[in-house]
Amino acid sequence: MNIEFKAPPGVWDTEPNYVKFKHSGLKCVIRRNDMGAWCGYVQLPKGKLLDQVQRAENRRRVCPIRKRIVKSSGYSAYALRGVAVHGGLTYCGKLRRNTGGIERGLWLGFDCAHYQDFVPKMAIFMQERHGQYRDMTYVIDETTSLAAQIKLLASG
Repeated sequence: MNIEFKAPPGVWDTEPNYVKFKHSGLKCVIRRNDMGAWCGYVQLPKGKLLDQVQRAENRRRVCPIRKRIVKSSGYSAYALRGVAVHGGLTYCGKLRRNTGGIERGLWLGFDCAHYQDFVPKMAIFMQERHGQYRDMTYVIDETTSLAAQIKLLASG
């Protein structure tokens, strides 16, 4: 049985649910998860960094090369040491398109459904509004920051 939670009225009603763009020459996507919270993703560029992340993801352990890649506790994703993004990196893998199908390449991402984040469709469980809603502008800024950091790591 699928239960559909409804979000209360808010700014999220005026925002799209999916946006694609490029920053620092890298493909970026922001989209909402099932609970209405934004998530941001950046496609890893081809090269040494992509190879390191793929090897670490396949082995599910710390990559021995420069120890840049460490397992993110509680998630099946891996974090790049020194990368700062909202809530930390919480995703590493293929990315589904909003129209179905899969985007090419390996993607790193984050979400805005952490403690102190207001998640629209979770409001039904709260007696009063808790946390801050991370709007589309905020998530685009975080995603462009992630793209710039990935670009810098990939060139080093």
